[in-house]
Amino acid sequence: MASSNTTSTAEAFLTEAGLICVYLVISLVLAQSLCVFGIFANVINILLFRKIGYKEGVNVTLTALAISDIGNLAYKWGLIILNNPILFTGDHKIFDVFVLTFVGYPSNTFIRVSTMITAFAALERCLCVMFPLKVKSMITPKVALVVNIFIFLFHSLYLFPRYYVIYIDWTHPPGRNESVLAVLYKSNKDSVIPIASFFTDMILPYSTFAVLVFSSTVILVKLKSMSKWRQSVSSSKDRKSSLSNKDKKSAKLFMTVSFMCILLLLPDSLLFTIAGAMGLPTPNGGYGEKVKLAANLLLVLHIINSSCTVFIYYKMSSKYRSEFKKMLSGCWK
Repeated sequence: MASSNTTSTAEAFLTEAGLICVYLVISLVLAQSLCVFGIFANVINILLFRKIGYKEGVNVTLTALAISDIGNLAYKWGLIILNNPILFTGDHKIFDVFVLTFVGYPSNTFIRVSTMITAFAALERCLCVMFPLKVKSMITPKVALVVNIFIFLFHSLYLFPRYYVIYIDWTHPPGRNESVLAVLYKSNKDSVIPIASFFTDMILPYSTFAVLVFSSTVILVKLKSMSKWRQSVSSSKDRKSSLSNKDKKSAKLFMTVSFMCILLLLPDSLLFTIAGAMGLPTPNGGYGEKVKLAANLLLVLHIINSSCTVFIYYKMSSKYRSEFKKMLSGCWK
């Protein structure tokens, strides 16, 4: 009997140690490296779009996306450091609530801002493909600026209910003889948070993904039909009413960015939905370490989404590629 208990204890220790090792590799090596690269890459994006100019609304939107991605990566970097089990040991319950409240929630806000900005850009390109002569006069740089500012302000509503139900005060945790400063919840938490989460974590993300899927599908179908149509017409009048090569490249670029956004961010929403529907364990539950490992894998997907647009822009935008090469040549001089 004693041998069985010893074996179980050893297996539990090895399992926990193994999960911590995997976590350290994912968080301290992969995720932090991607955060540093992503912040650097998005700063380059902002500088290059500024050089290209803001004569078109699309460059305003891409700059706003880069700013949001920097915010997400900065908070993600902080989240990784503060969740380091080597630097921060002992009772994590109070500390984890602080981290979730003041680092995790803002990070989630920037994720949603980036997703909606991508959806707005994809929808704008979709409308440009369908109505090329009308949309350009409607979505000007000023309009794009106003829309992107509104997106940032609108998503501050994500934080409001979560900060509304908390307050910071001194408390006496069980088993400790000292007072600690902690994030405490008001009595209305159970009535406010579920309703807020339904809209901010369910309705809003899935609606945004629906716009991304719809816009990307329309762009793909329209570009294919236009390619066949151009081969069947020859009048100059018809060619003038068709989409320019520049607009086609821009549409393909945003279709690619939309696909990446859906691929990397949708699993997080699906996991949240499944966990809520099936009552799966939370990070503080019986399978906390395994859930934390899954959360960190999803965190890496978030970081990749905010870090890799530089490759898409370089590959698919001739202006961006040209300005990028000029920047590199200027750095070597």
